[in-house]
Amino acid sequence: TNLIENPYVRHRAEIVRAPMNDNESLFDKHKRSGILNLRIECELLIFVAQTGMNLTQAASFAREKYRWKSNGEDLDVFRVYKSRRDGEAIFRCFKSYREHLEKYLAWLDETGFSDQDTRLFPLLSRGMIRVQNAKVGFYTTKEALKKISLSFIGPQQLRKTRVNWLLRRGQDLDITADQMAHDKGVLLRDYEMPHHQSA
Repeated sequence: TNLIENPYVRHRAEIVRAPMNDNESLFDKHKRSGILNLRIECELLIFVAQTGMNLTQAASFAREKYRWKSNGEDLDVFRVYKSRRDGEAIFRCFKSYREHLEKYLAWLDETGFSDQDTRLFPLLSRGMIRVQNAKVGFYTTKEALKKISLSFIGPQQLRKTRVNWLLRRGQDLDITADQMAHDKGVLLRDYEMPHHQSA
């Protein structure tokens, strides 16, 4: 805050950055929603990159107890149902993502988000968790990246990159289409990008 010249702006920054009182909740004031949303937006982007899930589906994805099952270099993730182990995989990710996701789940518990909403990515707006199906614009992330002159890479580009990486690595259209839950024609028409080394 010492670098902020304007005394009013500096005073507001000091208030926002002051530690919370012991009896104060993150949800009592909306002043901290920016930093919380930054974490959640980034986690949502990481999730999309890891799973290949589309943004609308990922943003409304419910937080649940997960069962992890190895599938080669990937993990298939299942919902935990009482008294049965069967069920369809709800997403697939790289093995290394499991530890990262579990840390994020613990953070949701520690901050109290888990008590407020059942979604995996409960974004805030003016101190309240946004309604289901609210548009995710990644405004907080875009603003933070703009300040440090970095480009924003959105969910669609992340998914496209994942598809092309899988196509190049496995060189199997059927497997990639299955992993991305897409028809082969859609994959080639909407996702495949030219790659000079493959050509």
